[in-house]
Amino acid sequence: MTQADLELIRKFAGMRTVDSDYSPTINIPQQAIVSRDWDLCLLARVCTDRLVFDNQFEQFMRPIWDVTPGVSFTQVDKGLYLIELSNKNEVERISNGGPWHYRHDLVAIEEGIAFLTSLVGVALSDPITIRANGKKFIKVKMQIPIDKPLFDKVKLNHPSLGQVIVYLVYERLGRICLFCGGLGHEMTGCGERSRLVKLKKMLEKENRPEMQDILKPTRGPWITNQILLLSQGA
Repeated sequence: MTQADLELIRKFAGMRTVDSDYSPTINIPQQAIVSRDWDLCLLARVCTDRLVFDNQFEQFMRPIWDVTPGVSFTQVDKGLYLIELSNKNEVERISNGGPWHYRHDLVAIEEGIAFLTSLVGVALSDPITIRANGKKFIKVKMQIPIDKPLFDKVKLNHPSLGQVIVYLVYERLGRICLFCGGLGHEMTGCGERSRLVKLKKMLEKENRPEMQDILKPTRGPWITNQILLLSQGA
């Protein structure tokens, strides 16, 4: 058995199967509650090494952006603010017209949905909310790294709701492997899985526990089919 074979076993032996609760995690700060209307939210990042306090940023930018009194500013990270605006006109005016400076530092503006999509890729469009069978779907055009495995779900650590699983569905990407998460092939044609099939047969007499579930899919079938989420009650 080669070193490459050992590395392949380590890679997939440590990966949970689709039946497990594994998923990458986004931590939601106590102040940033996800029940908000995300198409009215913007992310503002102050491009500076200086310490910026949330109240100072709000006091400085609120009159400059001329926003209504009900607009909220929430600091979610160092120099990063989630801003919930009152209407779409405010969103478009600030996104397209600025100004985009806090004192002498640049303020980079992104759509608010980027806060929830950060582990998947870069949001390129406004989110569209769809409801079906009592479930809520948020549809957004994404730029994703096609050379990396795709996630089938992410976990939100919500300050009041606890752990919330968000299932991911991809459209117009063609074939997605449910074993490795790669594009361009299905599980039956996965090169890594084919190599593991041979390795598992070669090592079956050794009864190695890490090989027991190593051939199971690691992504759910809903990854390309939203209807499966509706039917299985996820």
